Amino acid sequence: MVGALSTVNSYLIAPLVSRFKQRFPDIHLQVHAQASADVVNGLLSHHLDIGICLLPLTHPHLTTVPLFEERLALVAPASMTIGTRRARMRDLARLPLILMPVDYCLRKMVEAECAKAGVHPQVVLEMSSPEGILQAVEEGTGATILPELFVRSRRPGLALQVIDLYDPTPRHAVGLAYLTKRHRSLAAEEFAALCQTTMRDLQSDPSPSKSTQRGKRAAGHSVPSFKQASSVRQNPASTLKVRRPVG
Repeated sequence: MVGALSTVNSYLIAPLVSRFKQRFPDIHLQVHAQASADVVNGLLSHHLDIGICLLPLTHPHLTTVPLFEERLALVAPASMTIGTRRARMRDLARLPLILMPVDYCLRKMVEAECAKAGVHPQVVLEMSSPEGILQAVEEGTGATILPELFVRSRRPGLALQVIDLYDPTPRHAVGLAYLTKRHRSLAAEEFAALCQTTMRDLQSDPSPSKSTQRGKRAAGHSVPSFKQASSVRQNPASTLKVRRPVG
């Protein structure tokens, strides 16, 4: 069973599961979206085998493996006049924003980056669903800040403009987390390894079809060791149950 950030889930899980099923066709998979606190609790209560989460994650019983850095971007309706393909964080002060609720780690991270730039965000709407936020942006309610890969995976067909942010560039680390002393099956080890190779392919080319095609070649690779992993902490997510069929 695996927990994954809901935004990461939207672009990573489909090609990842395709590769995993090539290796383990008889294992039944279930994927559920979860909040960060639920993923952490799931790991600690032995209901989850692996978590895909924001780093750092600090807990004495959890170990993490860094995967990648997720860059955030400004997303605005096509009708909104921004005037540039890049914007400074301080430029957000003049924009109506749609953000996640205050108890979500992505919201806390956005506010921390705004504080670095001396900006107090003008939040006009709070929503817990990233997909719902994009729909509200498309309808002209305001702009938002979301992970760039998530937005680009959802952008086809949407009337949106994606603008790079800088000074500073908002980004956060994403990694794998698991209980340090819990035994991991071959399937769990392979899932973690495929996580890393699939993410590398997505970053080189975010096209789902191409990353899936590459997965056919990657499915037979060897499983990397977790000995160099570091102990760290977690965030918003989605869950993937790995169960062998009964009988």
